[in-house]
Amino acid sequence: MKDDVIQSTVLDDIKTILDQKVKNGEMSRMDRDNIIYKFKNVNVADGQAYRSLSSYKAILGMSGQWTDEMEQAYNNFKNGQWNIADFNIIWQTKKPFLYTQINNDSGIEGKSGIKTPVQHKNSEFLLLAMHELISGPLDKSGKLKAINEFMETNGIDVVQFESTTKVGKQGVIDLN
Repeated sequence: MKDDVIQSTVLDDIKTILDQKVKNGEMSRMDRDNIIYKFKNVNVADGQAYRSLSSYKAILGMSGQWTDEMEQAYNNFKNGQWNIADFNIIWQTKKPFLYTQINNDSGIEGKSGIKTPVQHKNSEFLLLAMHELISGPLDKSGKLKAINEFMETNGIDVVQFESTTKVGKQGVIDLN
């Protein structure tokens, strides 16, 4: 998905402080402008990916890491009967690294495809937006709730933002 780049909510406060530093001779106008520019382009999705609860269970199961305790916590979430212990068992960020090559059409008749490298490095966050007992502010995000439901309904394990793709970005969808 396309990254979500926003302006900082405290930009006006930062400008006030930096303008005073320029006025006092403690900072150059160029340094002030450079700092302000960075607060105008905050990537809130930087390197982030969302993993569905069902795929979280699947990947840990395939790697032999799924335990009876995790199964109970998983079932408690699914049934809306979870507690803080279940949360602590399930809520573990994953940071996978993927490198592969895909074949793309070379565009030359009679020539085979061109191998294009693809590299993803992300931080996978367990998306629980559709579990209202835990989602808190996420429950207010129609976008996150819709993504979560779409993933679970259609068997999609992970969605990630474009900043996770270090090489070989393609097929970016803009939900912003």
